[in-house]
Amino acid sequence: MIIKLPNFFENNKLNALKEKMGIDRYTYGNYRDCQNQGVRELLNGKGQDFDDINEITPLKDHTLTYNNERVILYIRDVANYGHSDLPRFHIAKCSTLQTMFENNRKRRYVRTQNETGIFYLNIIGGNNVREIEEKLDVCQNCLNILDWDGFSMGWDRAKRDKYVRDFTIARFFEKYPKSLVDSSGYSSINSSVNQYPKNWNEISRNYRAFKNWTCEKCGVNLVNYTSLLETHHINGQKNECQYSNLMALCADCHSKMPMHSHMSNNPREREKIEQVKRIKKEKGIF
Repeated sequence: MIIKLPNFFENNKLNALKEKMGIDRYTYGNYRDCQNQGVRELLNGKGQDFDDINEITPLKDHTLTYNNERVILYIRDVANYGHSDLPRFHIAKCSTLQTMFENNRKRRYVRTQNETGIFYLNIIGGNNVREIEEKLDVCQNCLNILDWDGFSMGWDRAKRDKYVRDFTIARFFEKYPKSLVDSSGYSSINSSVNQYPKNWNEISRNYRAFKNWTCEKCGVNLVNYTSLLETHHINGQKNECQYSNLMALCADCHSKMPMHSHMSNNPREREKIEQVKRIKKEKGIF
């Protein structure tokens, strides 16, 4: 059995409600953004435990990601307590993590985005488990593979230790942003192709009618010359057709928008531009 889903763009009751709320017809919420926000809140606290290293996806720049978020990894459970026994936290798929990936090691990892440098550990002694908060050092192999400030494992120990002491997680996330998702909810993996939607002609006509066939730039009314009024995408993304991203522009004004000089080189568009100029001259619009 085939179930036909409703077209919410054509739901009069829903559109009337959205109009009362001041929301344009083609704007809808973003579930993915809510989902990502939930992940961020979890990662910014104590972090999130997990057992399988393969839940982490390394990027080409070697940084580590989980659910479209860059993360830091460390091993939470420590058998012996002494500074030399404390784990290092990882910011990249270094040689140490590479071995764990290859061996599919099952350990109690924690992924986090906490910038304080203080990590939650379980100190295990016999049958006793004690929870503590401790400052951890960054893994030197990670600094090496990222070429962090030119860091090299070939340096003497004193110089390497100084770079470890000076390293801050906040600065790391400045260089490598936490979120891989942009403000529209898209990542490099799921971003849609920048092309007009199939119902673009309908969207464009409805929007221009909504603007009373009037250019939002110069104010010329083209109700009797509708083909001379065009719909412009403010951010240049043809697939983002919410009303807040659209402008009704006459062909003349449209051709003067940034990155639109090609319109003047198109014979058909050039003819429309000249026609609009004549109409504006007749109406005293300059």
